[in-house]
Amino acid sequence: MNIQKNQKRSEAVVAGFWRRSAAFLLDMLVLVAMGNGLAFILGDWFSSFGHWGRLVGIVVAGIYFGLLNSGVGKGQTLGKKWLKIAVVNQQGDSISVLRASLRYAIFGIPFFLSGIDLAPNQMQGLFFYLAMFVVLGPMLVTIYLYVFN
Repeated sequence: MNIQKNQKRSEAVVAGFWRRSAAFLLDMLVLVAMGNGLAFILGDWFSSFGHWGRLVGIVVAGIYFGLLNSGVGKGQTLGKKWLKIAVVNQQGDSISVLRASLRYAIFGIPFFLSGIDLAPNQMQGLFFYLAMFVVLGPMLVTIYLYVFN
């Protein structure tokens, strides 16, 4: 749950869609800057990974969101900190690293795998559609919950 502190009251309220979206956009800019920095330093090594290079992005983003959205980062990534919102449980406490990592995995893994080449000529019939459901399903559910939460 993303919350924001209400200035007039001391209780926490659920942050709005646009505020959470802006925080996510700021986090993406931070991750892009980190990725460009890593590519500048280790670009030749990363290019040797080929398609497996996506795993580097999944891991870096997983560490970023998993640690900062948990109690370690007080429920705030840099984008959330700048917009004064935090991820907390229903009691208002920070969530665990495991829960923050699972929260990231539901959205992050389908996001990173959305550009993977899963052409029907490489995977036959039912397996192809099952793979598309596994990759796109959680992402669509997450977007639905993100908008209507």
